[in-house]
Amino acid sequence: MERPVFSRKVWGIGGAAALALLVFSPGSWAAYEIWTRKDGKSAEMELLKVEQKDGEEMVSFRTRGGETVTMKLIDLQQADWKRARDAGAPPPALQLPTASFRKAAATPRKTRPDSKVGSTSLEFLFVITGETYAGIKEDSLVVEPFTIGGKILPAKGWTASGGAGPKSALYLRNRGDFEPGDVSGCKFTGSVIALSGTSRRTARVDAKVPSKTGKTDLNVGPLKVALTHGYETIDGKGTERHFLRVEKSHEDKSRILKCHFEVDGKEVTEIPYDKQTRTVPVVVEYWDKLVESTLKLEALAN
Repeated sequence: MERPVFSRKVWGIGGAAALALLVFSPGSWAAYEIWTRKDGKSAEMELLKVEQKDGEEMVSFRTRGGETVTMKLIDLQQADWKRARDAGAPPPALQLPTASFRKAAATPRKTRPDSKVGSTSLEFLFVITGETYAGIKEDSLVVEPFTIGGKILPAKGWTASGGAGPKSALYLRNRGDFEPGDVSGCKFTGSVIALSGTSRRTARVDAKVPSKTGKTDLNVGPLKVALTHGYETIDGKGTERHFLRVEKSHEDKSRILKCHFEVDGKEVTEIPYDKQTRTVPVVVEYWDKLVESTLKLEALAN
């Protein structure tokens, strides 16, 4: 059922839909956002679609109560109609990441201060490339055992560390009792689960500032706003600092592209704590969804 554009039930000032504080649960923070019309009235709704109708660009939303609101796209504030148009466009075809082998290196055993000899460190480096590459799923590395100098290098001995796209290094490491010269010509075969993102979205959240004497952090959807204490010297005098940082949560780390505070239209990584401040503006850019795919890793050691 479509409601009139100026329905007070949806756009009324001071109504439940005109929220100043948004706290998203993990299942809902991606869908419902604040949208503002040219007349300054705001509502929290889910964007459904943007379409051409009788020569006009129309946008449709769904309210928390399940009602559908349809209006002209240009009746939104400029920043919001641009955001709606970008989000309403069909997502580009998902480009799966590729892995290219760069180098293999072996670090010889070294004598430690306690006179004991350490293990040889073997490392393979791959570069993961992909515009939608979001990261490697933890504990997804599978390496086929292979032989170095007549000794089998066990699959479970490998560890992986890598960043996130569009281009990042993936380091695979193992320690063993073998000679560096035996590495040459060894074939490495393995795979990891690569996470690729679909369309990008942006959410803006006004989060409550934690109290100095009370709770020191606040989880807001996939984010944590943390109160941090520091000490700095200015003109030879020391002063204690209290400031807020915004951090990615561990669970949604791969999904988040960037998160920051926005003050006077500028991105900042931290803001001073002010006991008079009621809320802090948090902006998060994230992948709408993550798709898993198996990435094959093959290399011939130098």
